[in-house]
Amino acid sequence: MSAVQKVKRKLRSGEIVVGTWLLMGSPIAAEIVAEAGFDFAIIEGEHAGGDASTVLPLLLAMRGSETVPVLRVPWNEPGLIKVALDIGVQGIVVPMVNSRTEAEQAVRACRYPPEGIRGIGNSRATLYGARVAEYLRTANDEVLVFPIVEHDRAVRNLDEIVSVPGLDAFFFGYADYGASIGVTGQFSHPRVLEARERVLEASRRWGVPAAHAAGNAPQAQELVHLGFRVITIGSDASFIYHGARQGLESVQALRPGQRR
Repeated sequence: MSAVQKVKRKLRSGEIVVGTWLLMGSPIAAEIVAEAGFDFAIIEGEHAGGDASTVLPLLLAMRGSETVPVLRVPWNEPGLIKVALDIGVQGIVVPMVNSRTEAEQAVRACRYPPEGIRGIGNSRATLYGARVAEYLRTANDEVLVFPIVEHDRAVRNLDEIVSVPGLDAFFFGYADYGASIGVTGQFSHPRVLEARERVLEASRRWGVPAAHAAGNAPQAQELVHLGFRVITIGSDASFIYHGARQGLESVQALRPGQRR
């Protein structure tokens, strides 16, 4: 069973699926994170460079691991999604999906006809044509599709978005949602928390797992308790920074002559 199918099986059975973020564009960091055992890792392509030349080295570094490489594309644009899948990305996170039409566009961009509009070419995903027939037989089911609900309009259209066939899960983008209603940076604002509950209600209503980012283990535990079934925790950059700080502070806390 492929790594993608293992994630899909977990999603269908209601298990917790855990991912992280790759922000640094470093193949070395991607290799280490992939070997840690996450279900998936999202390469940041919306707020950092994420074109084919920078994403491909990360995919090569993750090759052979059980961690599914996912890319957050900069926008819901079929051409960007096509290139990402053609170079070997196995999951797409689509930002700022605000309507049923936009959710349907994201799903269709990830699939070949008749289910979608993805074009066929001799890309890396097909081993440059050597395995095109084999790839085409399974490609439509070997991709994860995660839209992000992160605007007031999207929250108002939750049922229309979440009911679209072909979504594996959907993220609540609390930061941009807050910005869209005029409470930028107020992540615990009552209106943000209310929208979060509406996201969870839509998830339960339509049977599509809701996803949320967590900065640390206590936050992740709280989100799971609330009902989120897809959690991302930290990033390559945060793991390095906090690990470095912890190591530094543990030594600074020592006193002369003190033994451990």
